[in-house]
Amino acid sequence: MDKRKLQRVILCAGILLVTLALGSLLLRGAWNTVYQEDARKLGALSEEYPEEEAALAAVFNGKAPNTGSASDAGASFSDSSATAGKADPLSEGLRLFDKYGYTLSDSLRSGTMWRYALSCAAVLTGAAVLTVLLLLKSSAESKKDREQIDRLTLELEELKRRASLMEQRLRREEQNTKSLVTDISHQLKTPLSSLKMSYELADSPDLTPEEHAEFTRKEREEVAKLESLLGVFSQLTRLESGMIQIRPENASLKETISRAVSGIYMKAFEKGIDISLEEFPDVLISHDPRWTSEVLLNILDNAVKYSPAGSPVSIRVSHLVSCMMIEISDQGIGIPASEVQDIFKRFYRGSAPEVKQTDGSGVGLYLARRILEEQGGTICVKPGNSGGSTFVLTLPLHNFSSAEEIA
Repeated sequence: MDKRKLQRVILCAGILLVTLALGSLLLRGAWNTVYQEDARKLGALSEEYPEEEAALAAVFNGKAPNTGSASDAGASFSDSSATAGKADPLSEGLRLFDKYGYTLSDSLRSGTMWRYALSCAAVLTGAAVLTVLLLLKSSAESKKDREQIDRLTLELEELKRRASLMEQRLRREEQNTKSLVTDISHQLKTPLSSLKMSYELADSPDLTPEEHAEFTRKEREEVAKLESLLGVFSQLTRLESGMIQIRPENASLKETISRAVSGIYMKAFEKGIDISLEEFPDVLISHDPRWTSEVLLNILDNAVKYSPAGSPVSIRVSHLVSCMMIEISDQGIGIPASEVQDIFKRFYRGSAPEVKQTDGSGVGLYLARRILEEQGGTICVKPGNSGGSTFVLTLPLHNFSSAEEIA
């Protein structure tokens, strides 16, 4: 029990005790007053009618008059005569009460007693009403206190939940940072080791000019790999730390796709791979043209990298109810079903021999997923109709307009 509730209980109990004490005092005073009043009346009457004192005492005693012998009457008369004028009415009445067995309980018929009884009843009723009001007020306050406690409990639980989520997020970010540093170190280790070995061998005086030129070419390749990895890592760390800001704008979707195709055109041309874009009505859709183009470029780069020379790569755009869907299909090595969910993880590379033999960081598809999700889009992969893979990208439609309407 809290302190405030205990104080209310003590207050109610105190009021009841005071009420009972007052009632007891009033009843006791009323009892004595009525007793003395009746005694005074009896004494006055016995002085006036000494020969009738027995009958008067019987009347005050609530009994039938005593019709005893004349000797008893005479004795009574002589006793009364002997005491007449010697005592006040109250003393005489009390003596007669004692003589004739008149008790205080027989005075209940007196009018004075009822006035005291009514006063006592009024005090008790008032105290009871006050107590009930205090109890009702205490109950209302207790209900209000319980509601406040429940509200504070809910707020405390919500704060605990938020604190727990914040703690989990901080732990996850800490773990991601540690994992990122470890992964970057691992990715840089191989080209650095190869570059170091090339430099050591190039310093050998026994090398022929052709061998020296070969090692020099190898060194340039490893440096190019390092530059490429550093560029990827720079993008990754900027994305992880929130430095890459996605800034959607109403821009032409066809221009965004064309920019990505232009970025991979020469690489595809060298392998004899034709990249075709099916015609579709252009739309102005809310998206970040720069980073969305980067996403498409990463997927097209993988399609060209893992497809045989001379095979086609197609791009198809569909206008759905709530989004624009972009499908990029190739006839390359494909992706095993067991790796479909893993390829979008950071630094994951497939287990196929062609993947292991090809340079890559395993970050492109991870960046693609993150950038699309930041814009409310999605990315997934499924087997192609003619082998290979089909990547399916979606971008939500937010106040889009057709390019013709804007023009």
